[in-house]
Amino acid sequence: MTARKFPRYFSLILLLLAATLNAQKSLDTEIEALITEAHKYPQSPDSISAFGDRILVKSKPTNHLRGMIKGYLLKGISYYIRGDMDKSIVYNDSALAFKKEGIIHEYDNTIQVYINKATAFGRRGTGDSAKANFELVRDLALKNKDYVNVAIAYNSLGIGEKNNANYKEAITFYKKSFHIWDSLKKEDKKPSILMNIGIAQSNLEDHVQANKSFKEALRLAIESNNERDEYRMYNNLAVNLSHLKKYDSARYYLKKIIPYYKEKKHFRGEYLAYQNIGRSFLNEQKVDSTTKYLSIALKGFKKLKLEQGLCEVYMLLGENNIQKEEYKKGIIYLDSSVTIAKKLKLDNKLRGIYSGLANAYEQLEDYKTSNTYLKYAEELEDKAYQTENAKNLNEILTKQQVHRKNEAIETLSGDKAFYKSTFFSVLVITFGLCILLFFFIKRNNASKKELRLLREELDEYNKEVPTTPSTLLHLKSKAVLKTDTLMYIKSDGHYLEFFSKDSNKPEIDRDTLKSYIEQLQSQGFAQIHKSYIVNLHYIRIINSTKIMLENGIWLPLSRTYKPKLKEILLTKPPL
Repeated sequence: MTARKFPRYFSLILLLLAATLNAQKSLDTEIEALITEAHKYPQSPDSISAFGDRILVKSKPTNHLRGMIKGYLLKGISYYIRGDMDKSIVYNDSALAFKKEGIIHEYDNTIQVYINKATAFGRRGTGDSAKANFELVRDLALKNKDYVNVAIAYNSLGIGEKNNANYKEAITFYKKSFHIWDSLKKEDKKPSILMNIGIAQSNLEDHVQANKSFKEALRLAIESNNERDEYRMYNNLAVNLSHLKKYDSARYYLKKIIPYYKEKKHFRGEYLAYQNIGRSFLNEQKVDSTTKYLSIALKGFKKLKLEQGLCEVYMLLGENNIQKEEYKKGIIYLDSSVTIAKKLKLDNKLRGIYSGLANAYEQLEDYKTSNTYLKYAEELEDKAYQTENAKNLNEILTKQQVHRKNEAIETLSGDKAFYKSTFFSVLVITFGLCILLFFFIKRNNASKKELRLLREELDEYNKEVPTTPSTLLHLKSKAVLKTDTLMYIKSDGHYLEFFSKDSNKPEIDRDTLKSYIEQLQSQGFAQIHKSYIVNLHYIRIINSTKIMLENGIWLPLSRTYKPKLKEILLTKPPL
């Protein structure tokens, strides 16, 4: 009897096993179909998030490895696109709960999670965490002989250095990445690296070399039918042309890429192009065109729920309304920008927004509120200054530690005197660092005091010295300008640009600043930089390295000319 039952039990086990395998295969098929559908909406955070949820619902009952990793990965991507880096990092960490099995069985998705997590740290502004995670990606990829992701890691480390304004170091990393792609004969990958090199060169003010890099990248992109990078290059050429104040040419390239982004459903890129067109019109003070394009960008970023884009557009709309002298409306936009910038911890952005609010409230003669926002801007400037000093001190300490470690390895012995000498060296280093810190703080306090006195002297100057009666300034070009409406003069090579209050475009003349400063000083003008002369009556805000005029334009204030400016404000011209 027992022998007869055995074949039946064995058959039942086989049937159960077959049913289990069929169920697993069916689950694999369902999850794969959802993953395929999710990839059709690369720029839609709502769709990506919805597919991530559906995949997780299918995967959680059986801890389906691919489904769990991919589901959390998609959720992380959706929040990254929305600009919520904290949630993006949380979902990436959820995916990494399966990293041990994932590295073995789902390597491609697992390392992508590491990359996305590192990128989110970078976007959040925590550069050290981003760097550590990208170094982890590099090491993990090297261990698995995955040179593609090694190249990606080097490129991302370069981006991190670029974000820290270490542009030369960034170029070093970019070139390592470029070398790997070149060795792998991945021609379609090379344009984006050249683009990053060009951006770093542009930040080093080497716009000529940057254009060469962008054009070479454009050539490679076209040759390799890399349409995506071709249009990215058009965008970067547009940005570079804007730096050169060739706004018409910049807009030509920006308008060229919009249809491409629409076709590819690359909504973030499309609305960013509209934003940049609006910015170019804002630089030319063409307020109606600025409003038109920024409004399109605003609507798009709201639809995408892209907070960083909204922060930028609100700020630009605020500046535009201040140019239109619609100060209350400008304040509403700037307040919206402040809310987002605080949430995303964009301190560098906040400084500019606070300065704009200070200007708007000053125009409304609400000087108390204006001064409050000016203090906020100063506090952020001081914070940035102290952070930079701390970074410099940390670099000094790190170099000293490395030096001492190398020296210890070379001279290591059993002699107890070694420990005494090391202790002494540590004391000397600590004492030296304390001295450096003391001078950093002293310099910062002196700078703040100098700035406060300068502002007080400007206030006194404006109270005591009335606007000088207008005289006529005759240029070589035969143009005649009134000195009381002349706001500032800018030197550009062998030419001068004269900016007046009642004109949107400067008057151009072939001459030098030296020929005008002596005659204009008695008219209430002062040189504030090797390339700028300014009418003192139009200054509204003075910061440590720049001044703002009553129309919102910022001009550089050179340390070399700061004492001369102080002297002019103190002596005052005769009434």
